[in-house]
Amino acid sequence: YSLITTPMQLERPVVDPFQYLEGDHRRLEQLFNRLDPRDPHAMEVRAELVNELEDALVTYSDLEQHVFYPMLKRSATLRAMTEEAKAQHVMLRATLEDLKSIDLGSDGWDEKIGDLRKTIEHHIEEEEEYLFPDARKRLSVDETRKLAAEMQAFLREK
Repeated sequence: YSLITTPMQLERPVVDPFQYLEGDHRRLEQLFNRLDPRDPHAMEVRAELVNELEDALVTYSDLEQHVFYPMLKRSATLRAMTEEAKAQHVMLRATLEDLKSIDLGSDGWDEKIGDLRKTIEHHIEEEEEYLFPDARKRLSVDETRKLAAEMQAFLREK
């Protein structure tokens, strides 16, 4: 059972870009819950879940960086927020790479997955509490529709 894959994303049409990304956020949170080191069943499927997490994070990150953030750069306020969010994406990918090099059963792995989860949660919180509401106010209806269409086209190409 996959939480986020490209085919699944295509099954979810991008009507509202913000709701779409919030849906990705919920799915990432669900995936992290399934990786909870206190869950005895999580250990059995860690490798599979890490691959799923990597696919989800890469697709999510690419979508935001190549389509979503560039549309928001017209506003100085939004540009500053997107630059911070892009830096968080770099940290997420680096932490994910580190995670892949650590033994799945080690304490170091549990610590690294915890770090990754905290970084994701912080990123989600900033987007949902600050970036998305501000962007919703600043983008016109036509710009929002254009953004949705561009996101959908990007996902089709992935």
